[in-house]
Amino acid sequence: MTRLPITGSDDNTWGTILNDFLSVVHNSDGTIRGGVIGNDQVLDNTLAESKLSPAVQAKLNAVSGVTSVAGKTGAVTLTSSDVGLGSVDDTSDASKNSAAATLTNKTISGASNTLSNIAQSSVTNLTADLSGKAPTASPVLTGTPTAPTATAGTNTTQLATTAFVTTAVSSAAVPDATASTKGKVQLADSSDVAAASGSDVLTAGLIPASQGVTGIAKVQFIAHGGTVMGSPGPYTIIIEAGP
Repeated sequence: MTRLPITGSDDNTWGTILNDFLSVVHNSDGTIRGGVIGNDQVLDNTLAESKLSPAVQAKLNAVSGVTSVAGKTGAVTLTSSDVGLGSVDDTSDASKNSAAATLTNKTISGASNTLSNIAQSSVTNLTADLSGKAPTASPVLTGTPTAPTATAGTNTTQLATTAFVTTAVSSAAVPDATASTKGKVQLADSSDVAAASGSDVLTAGLIPASQGVTGIAKVQFIAHGGTVMGSPGPYTIIIEAGP
């Protein structure tokens, strides 16, 4: 390993030791060997531009110098307004979320955004709109209210529409009359009533005994215009059977 000669020793070898030391970075003609000087060996502000490679010099000379920043020169200190961020501050996100703010024409979205404690009077037209609604308990409806029509035969507390009632009435079957139940009586044919005459003619009222009805029976309804005389049979009448 090369070194400098040591004072008080290295007698008769100073020249050899010194030449070995100098030959590490010098050529025999005294010039500096290539590649032996690095960044650590160059002092700050001591290297001239002319000592740089032509390629590096070209890159440096191609860059235009900055004369001002945001209209300021010299020792420039920028503010948020200088770069178009005058409305931005350095408040932390946590503080921003908890701070009160007035939003105008903004849309709030997202599951984590919740509005609460908003007075009814603070919502435009809400009070007036609610006052025009019917209450859920004993509502008084006006106009022509509508509702879903229940399936025929439904027997619950569901509302019955006029359509449901009309269908139920038109499809209701009248039972046959019995000795104890009101119902319908069907005459066999017109010949059974053709023999009737005078007071025996079937009209609204009591049925004469000559028609073969046991007990007292009262005509409630005659299907064909209130009489069966002269009309083709069979005939359907609704009677109230006697005891």
